[in-house]
Amino acid sequence: MRKMTGSEFDNRVRFFDEMAQTSWLAQIHETIIQEADIHNKTILDVGCGSGRLLLKAAPQAHALYGIDLSEQMVEKAGSLLTAEGFSEKSNLVQGEAYALPYGEAQFDVVTSTCVLFLLPEPELGLKEMKRVLKQDGRLIMLNPGPFFGEETASAYCDEKQLEGFEREALQMWAGVSEKRHTWSPRAMRQFLKDNGLKDEAHIPVLDGLAFVTAATLPTS
Repeated sequence: MRKMTGSEFDNRVRFFDEMAQTSWLAQIHETIIQEADIHNKTILDVGCGSGRLLLKAAPQAHALYGIDLSEQMVEKAGSLLTAEGFSEKSNLVQGEAYALPYGEAQFDVVTSTCVLFLLPEPELGLKEMKRVLKQDGRLIMLNPGPFFGEETASAYCDEKQLEGFEREALQMWAGVSEKRHTWSPRAMRQFLKDNGLKDEAHIPVLDGLAFVTAATLPTS
């Protein structure tokens, strides 16, 4: 699986920003915020995209950090957070999930939406998120499940009567998911255990086509 580059996403900022505002992904973001327990916490969003998840977290969080492979995504996120009055508590950088430019045990909460499944070597990304997480900190991720694909996404859209861009964006994610990594809750539980993280919950979203995973870094 080839290495991704930020330029692949630079010209799709508008698409991904609109995707983050669809009813289905906005609802998933709410689930992530609820599971993250972010009140007065320092939060890092790995693969922050256009910053919509950080914006939802901003009123409650103490400090907001975001990193994305795409420089244009980072610029969009910065503009969004500044426009909403959260620039002073925001710190956004362009960079890779494999080499997070932060110190060990720096964050109370690390979130990652639709990122781990894209990485050619997801274990390296998970280890980096673990490294920057404080003891007893929370890691919250969204990833597609093993039954998420174009056919099941189409059936979901039919059932939920999703049309237009709402449908287009979900089916795009589904098509990519068929070519990348997926985990069942059981497989993810083992993946976390193998990497020293404590499994907390696997919350089905999109009627079980994807999962929000909550994990913690136990005190040694």
